[in-house]
Amino acid sequence: MKILNKMSLLMIVIIIFGFTSCSSDNSENSKESQVEELEVKSDVKKEVEGNWLEVGVIRDGQPVITGDKKALLESWNSNLLKLSGIKGDFTDVYIYGTDGGYQLIFKGSVFQSSFYVKRNDSASLFAAGDTSCTTSDCPQEPEGCVVKYELSKPGAPGYCSPCANGGKCTKTTSNFSMISF
Repeated sequence: MKILNKMSLLMIVIIIFGFTSCSSDNSENSKESQVEELEVKSDVKKEVEGNWLEVGVIRDGQPVITGDKKALLESWNSNLLKLSGIKGDFTDVYIYGTDGGYQLIFKGSVFQSSFYVKRNDSASLFAAGDTSCTTSDCPQEPEGCVVKYELSKPGAPGYCSPCANGGKCTKTTSNFSMISF
């Protein structure tokens, strides 16, 4: 009988200890969840919906990249190589354009890539990270081999504008954003 009482007492202690540790785990998990939620909320400023990434703002009438350029270059260099087999070796990134339209341009010594950029109601600029155009044949052309969308066909996929010199232009698409900070 004494052994049964000792075992019962031991079981009660184990059960109480188990509940106590579970409740402290829950509070720790909820703290982790709160931290994750805060991180997600801070990313909302960068990623609006789908594959659109906030890349910049209009400051003093000029488009300016607001994120980490080095991280942006690393993400695109890596993803372009994986998805299209092109080693871009991009060393610079900037936003080109006016109120008529913008492009996020990646420049290297040989290649140039572009992503379509739109301006929202405020001064924020968002890049469509799921379609890019890359060339080594006409990187000096501001309107050659850049991502365009037909305004008359909302929701239609983007296309690459042709190089004026007839050069090659490679379109790369993905179901995820190929660029990130």
